Amino acid sequence: MARKHLAIARWLAVPCLTFGLGWMLKPDPEPGQSSTLPQLRSVSKSSRARTATLPPPSERSVHTTEDKIDGSSPAPQVAGAAFPRAWSSRQISNLGQRLKHELDPIERRRAFMSLLAGMTVENAREIREQIAHLPSDSPEFRDFHYAWGKIAGAEAVLNGKDTPKPDMLAAMAGWASENPAAAAEWFGGLERQSNAYVNQEYLKPGMVQGLAINDVNLATDFVFAQAAAGDERAGRMMIVVTESILQGNGLEEAIRWSESLPQGALQASALDRVAHDYATSDPEGAAAWAEQFVGTEHNARVIEEVGHEWAGLDAPAAVAWAGSLDESRGRNQAISAAYGQWGARDPVVAIQTIIEMPPSSDRNYAINGFISGLAHQEPQTAVNWAAEISDPDMRQSALVRAGRHYFRQDQEAAITWLASSGLSEAAQMEVANPNRR
Repeated sequence: MARKHLAIARWLAVPCLTFGLGWMLKPDPEPGQSSTLPQLRSVSKSSRARTATLPPPSERSVHTTEDKIDGSSPAPQVAGAAFPRAWSSRQISNLGQRLKHELDPIERRRAFMSLLAGMTVENAREIREQIAHLPSDSPEFRDFHYAWGKIAGAEAVLNGKDTPKPDMLAAMAGWASENPAAAAEWFGGLERQSNAYVNQEYLKPGMVQGLAINDVNLATDFVFAQAAAGDERAGRMMIVVTESILQGNGLEEAIRWSESLPQGALQASALDRVAHDYATSDPEGAAAWAEQFVGTEHNARVIEEVGHEWAGLDAPAAVAWAGSLDESRGRNQAISAAYGQWGARDPVVAIQTIIEMPPSSDRNYAINGFISGLAHQEPQTAVNWAAEISDPDMRQSALVRAGRHYFRQDQEAAITWLASSGLSEAAQMEVANPNRR
């Protein structure tokens, strides 16, 4: 069981079930109250913005009547049926052997899809035995539990509470994508946190993912409710919803939707994620779009993201654009982000432009970004340049960041540097503990 929370991020890494990043770790044991939930309506299949992982019933069987699984029985034929005919134990075993030993990746995937095509609530556990050996970050492992969640709901979710792999999240996502009202009612009755994995904090990533697949409006309402209840991870949940729109509806619709959100931190998260895709496909168009957010309270991140992504494609152009913006936090962060990319990709050229800059706020932000990109590769050079920042607070922050990399790479030399760095005792302690958050 100790491994479940360590592997939890892996199942979220593929495009079909995308989360980010770090917020889905197993919560600390702490009993609490149920979080605020929006009123979820039942949504018919025809009203969904996204399609389910499994194809329509008429298309689920990948076999023909000539394709024999056990030498005598054809694969289930599902045309016109709400669910496929269940596999027998012998057929499940034979398909499982093909899944384990087939070298051809297409045939291996075909065997897996055949297992799903003959899966029912009654035989799901038997089929799970055939995929239990797979890594938890494999598409087949995730997709099986997602499909099981779609047909079995709580039964599929609860099956994972005693298994070492993070299968509960995929099952929760499948259930919420198929029957959001039932999933939300069950989810709302759980404790916020508990000693077991069956609690809201642990299962929330799967809930958000499933709602986003079913109906982005439901998912958006859910995220705003979590933010209102004080969940600090609501911004990360909004990124999940945004990615669902980008994948299912495209960039133009994601732009329209994100701009329609109430201004604030959640909108900033959505716009930031949209800016990433926009800037990687059309940096000049993204830059023109992003300028409407210059100076807004929460949305400087959009400017920063465009500057960062554009610099990855054309750093001089990104720096020129950032420098053309009106004075604001957005301008400052765009300059830092662009120089961060430039410093990592072409530090010699990047530093030459900084040398030619007169003392200014722009130069400080350029150095601040530059050392962020350089510190991983040349931390000693990074700390030397950090000392060139004229703003005292920014200089200390930059020295600490670069110094941590220096300490990891060459502890003895870093200790010598610290003695003459001019950093406060507290800042030196931060450098000497580079793994501390």
